[in-house]
Amino acid sequence: MDSQRSEYPLRSYLSLEISFSFIPALTVAAVLLCLAIYLVVRKGMEPLVKLSNELSERDPDNLTPLAKPDLAAELNAPIDALNSMFAKVEVMLERERRFTDDAAHELRTPLAALRMFINTDTSNETQLNEGVARMERLINQLLELARLNPQNATGMKTEAVALPAVAGDVIADLYPQALSRRMDVELKCSASDAELSMQGQPVLLGILLRNLIENAIRYSNEGDSIQVEIEPAGQQLQVRVIDHGAGLSDEQKAQVFERFYRAGNKHLPGAGLGMTIVKTIVELHQGRYELSDTPEGGLTVQITLPV
Repeated sequence: MDSQRSEYPLRSYLSLEISFSFIPALTVAAVLLCLAIYLVVRKGMEPLVKLSNELSERDPDNLTPLAKPDLAAELNAPIDALNSMFAKVEVMLERERRFTDDAAHELRTPLAALRMFINTDTSNETQLNEGVARMERLINQLLELARLNPQNATGMKTEAVALPAVAGDVIADLYPQALSRRMDVELKCSASDAELSMQGQPVLLGILLRNLIENAIRYSNEGDSIQVEIEPAGQQLQVRVIDHGAGLSDEQKAQVFERFYRAGNKHLPGAGLGMTIVKTIVELHQGRYELSDTPEGGLTVQITLPV
């Protein structure tokens, strides 16, 4: 018994001695392992640090996609998400720029009318009030147009719209312009208002028709006649604005819907945005447009809209 008891302290002592002898080696190994992990992580994080520096130094208006550094596949996902966000922001900024241009274009006509009323007859409060009300409606229309885009027309509030009534109001508003050029604007409807009604946004359809008719008045010859025709075509409605001016070449027809493009007399007032607005509104209503030559000379614009 005594010999066994004497062996236990000796065995414990040897165990502790052996354990303590490994501590320096384990400590050195742990330090080396931590250093190796640090260096590997630092090396792996270098592309992210570079990416972070690039983002912090980037100009606010620089929305070009980020280049993908040599990263693990899992780390490419944040870069893809950033590039996707940059693309969406760029689209949004472009829409804001378009809205500014469109607003300037659309507000030019009522401002000119108000200036004329003020300069000629400041006592006619009725005309001034009508001009202010027209401008207020127009601003609301432009704001609604700015909130929408052809790729997402689901948010557009629609209602039953009788196109002949809308066209009649537009022609009445533009009558002074036509009269100043000794022109006649004729509205032809091949069916009743009920048969020529559709689900749409009335204020935007009014802008569409006003741009088409105003362009026809502007680019036709003095003394000419302009026809606005509305007729049913199955589950669609067709609107044609026919003028007898100089018309457009095939090349001009392909370019006329581009922003700021102006065909014909460049000295005439305008910003080259009217047909761009027409295109946007037609696409919002899931319709289509077509330009053709008027048989007697001139241009015919046909808009086809689903009922």
